[in-house]
Amino acid sequence: MLFLANHRRLVLTLVSSVVLLALFLHSTSSSDSSILTSLKEGKDALSFDFDWSSSTSSTSADEGEEEGGEVLPVKVEGQRAIKSPLYREFEGRPFVPLDQRKPFAEVAVLGDECLELWIGQGLPCPPSLLDASPPNMAFDVVWTWSNGSDPLWKPLYEHFLSLTPTSPEPPGARHYRSTKDELRHSLRSVMANVVPLPRRLHLVLGDWEGEDGGRVGQMPGWLDWSAGVSEDGRVLGLEEEGEESTSELFVHHHSDLFIRGDGVGGEEGQRNHTRDALPTYNSFAIESNLHSIPGLSSTAAYFNDDFFLLKTHTRADFTSPLYGPVLRLSSPKSYVIPPYQFPAAGCEHEWSSLLRSAWLLSQRYARKNRGYLVHVAKSLSHPLLLETNAIWRDDYDFSSKRRFRETSGKAGVVGDLNTSWLSSWLLVERARESVLWVWAVARIGGQDGVWGMEERAEVKRMLGWEDPVVSVIVQEEELNSTVGFAAEPETRALDPKLVSILQVERETLEVTKVDEAFQALDEKGPLATKYYWSSRDGPLPGLGGRKKASCSFNVGTCFGSWFENEDETVSASDMFKRIAFEGDGVCGDCIFTALVSASGPAGLSAVLPSSDEHLVLPQSHISSSPPSNPNLIDLQPHMPLTRTWKDTDFSLPSVLALTNPSDPLSAINLRTFSLQLIARYQWVSATTNALFTMVVDPHGFGELVEKVEKETSLVSVATNDDILEIWEPVLSPLVRAWYGAKWSVKGWWERPGV
Repeated sequence: MLFLANHRRLVLTLVSSVVLLALFLHSTSSSDSSILTSLKEGKDALSFDFDWSSSTSSTSADEGEEEGGEVLPVKVEGQRAIKSPLYREFEGRPFVPLDQRKPFAEVAVLGDECLELWIGQGLPCPPSLLDASPPNMAFDVVWTWSNGSDPLWKPLYEHFLSLTPTSPEPPGARHYRSTKDELRHSLRSVMANVVPLPRRLHLVLGDWEGEDGGRVGQMPGWLDWSAGVSEDGRVLGLEEEGEESTSELFVHHHSDLFIRGDGVGGEEGQRNHTRDALPTYNSFAIESNLHSIPGLSSTAAYFNDDFFLLKTHTRADFTSPLYGPVLRLSSPKSYVIPPYQFPAAGCEHEWSSLLRSAWLLSQRYARKNRGYLVHVAKSLSHPLLLETNAIWRDDYDFSSKRRFRETSGKAGVVGDLNTSWLSSWLLVERARESVLWVWAVARIGGQDGVWGMEERAEVKRMLGWEDPVVSVIVQEEELNSTVGFAAEPETRALDPKLVSILQVERETLEVTKVDEAFQALDEKGPLATKYYWSSRDGPLPGLGGRKKASCSFNVGTCFGSWFENEDETVSASDMFKRIAFEGDGVCGDCIFTALVSASGPAGLSAVLPSSDEHLVLPQSHISSSPPSNPNLIDLQPHMPLTRTWKDTDFSLPSVLALTNPSDPLSAINLRTFSLQLIARYQWVSATTNALFTMVVDPHGFGELVEKVEKETSLVSVATNDDILEIWEPVLSPLVRAWYGAKWSVKGWWERPGV
């Protein structure tokens, strides 16, 4: 009995394995597919014909199985012509010169009149205005996938691994033993649980250079692409099925997306870049190029192939023009990513990419710890992916050419980038930056761009500095309706310049307000997600649904001698830099909180400039040679795309000029510009009841099945497959069978009989 108590997991695993083995032996058939037969015979170095209509295999078509553990010989420098549903031969998409690319994308936001109500005053936009200027509601889903059991893929992996110094050692090719149809069932889970259906589904797949200079790309064995693939990657066949109301499916191979950002060398430079980067086995390098997916929606959900939805989700569970992308941020107090420089030696798992990304972000923004992203499907803003790539273009070109994760790098020069984390936290920082810039530069600085005597009086009024009602001890309940000092008398005696602020209660995310806003939009609100913090309510206070954010700051530290020296003036741009970026960002965070409180229970009225404030760009900020690329004219308002805040010009004319207006002599309304700027960077943080589990043995798989079936509140699950090799033959068919039973409805793109 003592042995059983001490070795419970071992006993359960042994018992489970006996049962599972019996089931496996009972269910195994003797049939063999034409693909596997051809592989066994080794016909013409994997050059065999395939009859789309004859194959009915449900397993081997996706696995690319081996015979007796041996891999057929493959020429590393190229492949013979291949006729199989597992591979697509293609020439690649045409090269696009730098001056014809679309390096900028607009965020789907509300119309100007709606923004005035929604962001300015915190009021819902009426249906009449929404109908007059409907926002773009397109929503896509993206998956990245590689068939690690592909017999052509494995020798290439081993070849390039032998040429790459790694620290720590990446897993060998055996780690990628087989697929279990995760991708197929992940797609099915989305189609069964997202309403309305996504506009497009994008599959990002691996490829390599073929023998004749073309490309050979992997394709899932269950994917029916017999009708062909269009130049932009759309899998044909949907029209023939007469199902125009369902989602379109696109395939994009790595060579379609790994585009040299600076365009140097033209078409030849691009070929060299592709040759240096591909084939790749680095998920971070692949994610670094998702911004190149053509026609991607403003916000897209990014799924790993082992992410599955269990309950109904709406678009609002991922994004909306009302609140922006939905971020699942872990608490900075529970899982911290420090702003350290990328180490020379790689780190375990994803830490090298996180540290490198955090270090880069802290050169552009305040140097502070930031939280992790919860391991669920990510809401990625396509415009922010493009901004991320533009700001750190050289770093992304380096990252793209790192074939393996966590390999050694040179500190401060090269390293993996964690694009999901970096673009999400860039959005968080841009939201804060845009609000502080609008207040400090567009509102307080105004047309002359100077903080002087009148501006000092306005800042003091906003802080309640000279208000006798709030210049004494203020109780917490009193601060629900005002902003002011809340320091104890003895504390203020020691530091008379200390300001403590407790944010007022906000109504931005009250359930009735959220429901009312989505009803006006004629859109369903979130069903699988709970919103708990909006970027319009100030800096994120932490996980747990806290409605208030308290803070303290020293006016001397944040504003310098200007605050008390009546004769001193300072440029609005310099003051903005001081409060927004210096130190660990406490000044900017607390001032943001004060501005939110001064705006009342909703909206950002205390932040925005007057509606009658206009500016005509001075001649010094009008380019004598406008951009040759027509895609860079009349851009949506955005913050500067610069690597460091210290070297950036944040003056009002400079930021307004970033839009490259087609009529540079027309007056720009500062309030409208500010509302569009804040709307571009808004986001909402949310919690989701999701399960993440590692499947390594039969007992772990049994626990997964039990949790999914019993915990009815779960809305999604991630099944990280790390099955031990000893259990692979027994467990893999059962995992695949469970997926098939759980998500059984096929998509129009699946091959019949497979």
